[in-house]
Amino acid sequence: MRILRKIMWFLVITMVSLGIGYYYGSQSQIGSESSKTTQPVSNKTTEDTKSLKTSEEINEEAKSTPPDQSEAELEIIEAEIHRLVNEEREAQGVTSLAINPQLVKASRKRSEEIVTDFSHERQGISSFSIFKEPEYEYIYQAVGENIVMATYQGSPKEMGAYFFKLWKESPGHYKNMISPNFNEVGTGIYKQDGILYGTQLFGTPRN
Repeated sequence: MRILRKIMWFLVITMVSLGIGYYYGSQSQIGSESSKTTQPVSNKTTEDTKSLKTSEEINEEAKSTPPDQSEAELEIIEAEIHRLVNEEREAQGVTSLAINPQLVKASRKRSEEIVTDFSHERQGISSFSIFKEPEYEYIYQAVGENIVMATYQGSPKEMGAYFFKLWKESPGHYKNMISPNFNEVGTGIYKQDGILYGTQLFGTPRN
């Protein structure tokens, strides 16, 4: 009888956990093996930031026959999260985060990776190892990561606000979002089987 009760409680807890519909995690790191290098950050990274669209521009494009509706929706979610983070930082008297193209690429890759391994590791080592790969190279003195997953329901902007809310209500994630140690960010969203996976990568480049 006692065993049966334990099984019943396990099923109830499992159903409640799945019913919530989201999971998230955060980590941050100041200094690392990568930060010891004297290699300068590419000028291309700074210049390319100017070409990224604002949330308003993305919203307008999404309304007028985007080439890939799914991709446009994900960009709207990313832009909304970025807008809300900077809005919160401003409210807390912290400098806004600039979008860094390398962090955007890396965060989108990380969101794809957490589909099969929802953690701050990749192949058994730190998720920050992604910055050692040529395609995602980012020489930093400070870096942080937030991850999240949830069922896709509602509009893209609503999902962006929802992800931001989840992170804001978690002390570790919120600390990353408003940390003065970071001055750049990349937000990446990946969708698979009706589930959205999100990653924020915060950083400060090494000069």
